[in-house]
Amino acid sequence: MQFINLKALIEELKLDVNLVASELFPGIKYPKLALGRILSGEAFLDSQQISRLALFTGLNIQDLYALGGWKLNSDKSNVFTTISPEGDYRAELNTDTWALKIFHKNSIFHEESLVPKALSISDYITYISRKIEQNQKQK
Repeated sequence: MQFINLKALIEELKLDVNLVASELFPGIKYPKLALGRILSGEAFLDSQQISRLALFTGLNIQDLYALGGWKLNSDKSNVFTTISPEGDYRAELNTDTWALKIFHKNSIFHEESLVPKALSISDYITYISRKIEQNQKQK
């Protein structure tokens, strides 16, 4: 069974905990306490809350499950950066040119131009993971 790592999701997307709590628990007197039970593992999100979370974050429901291992960052202008869970690998996707660069310990080992298309975050991470596995097998 897969779980949504809500704590990691909040950290990676830099979400405001109070806004997440009020979005997931509308009409509840103490939404932050309810969110705290989710974050501590005492309770789980129901399907309605998962849908609300997807709308709130702008992610597909499947992408909510994919996050938690890879770090996501978009600090640079028009560059979407993903960092592997171990921190050894980094991928940078320029969203203007669709140029993808994958680095291992700050050394580039793969570069290509992707065809712009609708690509979910989980599919993108899977694609990067395959490129990293191919690189590791070549060593």
